Amino acid sequence: MTSLFRSKYNWEVVDGDQNNQVTFSLKSFETALSISQDDLLDPDSCLVLESGEDQSFCEQVISIHPGYQLTAIALIAECCTIELYIGKSQEYNNTHHGELIFDAESKLYRFDISFDASKPTFDVTLRYIIAPGKNLCLYGTHLILMKKSNFLGNEDSINQAMLACHLDDTELSEKAVKCKAFLLASMERQAQQVLSTVHKQNTFNNNTTLCSKSAVQTDRRSIDPDDMEQHPAPESSSFFDKIVIKQYIDAKIAELEGAIDIKLKAMEVRQNQKLDKIISLLGCIENKQ
Repeated sequence: MTSLFRSKYNWEVVDGDQNNQVTFSLKSFETALSISQDDLLDPDSCLVLESGEDQSFCEQVISIHPGYQLTAIALIAECCTIELYIGKSQEYNNTHHGELIFDAESKLYRFDISFDASKPTFDVTLRYIIAPGKNLCLYGTHLILMKKSNFLGNEDSINQAMLACHLDDTELSEKAVKCKAFLLASMERQAQQVLSTVHKQNTFNNNTTLCSKSAVQTDRRSIDPDDMEQHPAPESSSFFDKIVIKQYIDAKIAELEGAIDIKLKAMEVRQNQKLDKIISLLGCIENKQ
């Protein structure tokens, strides 16, 4: 399972590989991704789940890495109704009715669920509503993820409020609680240092500007206006602005490199799966001969 998300079921998987059932792709704010039906109907992603004695409904819990957020889910299942719950507390959000795409011995329904990008979503629970005593057949489930632009706060410091909120919903051990307190205190000190540095730099810039204006006013009588037009004063550039721009560019480059690495790893996984399938088919052909 990829480190960008986790998916688990409360029913037992009796057929298929659950590691192949959920796939993902990354999008940016400017682009919109479409999910083809053929990709969702991939036989390798099909799962059959069987209920236990205590579970009345099949539930699939999907958790997203906090550096990313969930923007859309597309899936195909032999189920016409799904209830959506948001967050670790599983707060009810909506009931979705699928679009019938195949009607024969078994009916297949497609679901396209979108999420508000302005309200980051990390944890969702899909409750499949089916008749009691019936197994559930799931085909492909595809997630569209988007990197959170404010996960690192001001591009280079951890967003303390987001991290605290994310950890508050988690049951922590005694050691984890101490680590959390140490981490938050460290981030608080870092934030204070950054603010102090910004304040000192702004004070220095203001003092420099006042000294320059005072010097200009003092020497104005001794300067010929014609000479001022021929030799204008050079424009001053803020040292702090240059630092901020450099940090912004470095963060964007790092973000781009991370996105490229993720795509390359996903391509490698898909390529290996195709090669394994080809090898298995060739083995079947040789056995038949």
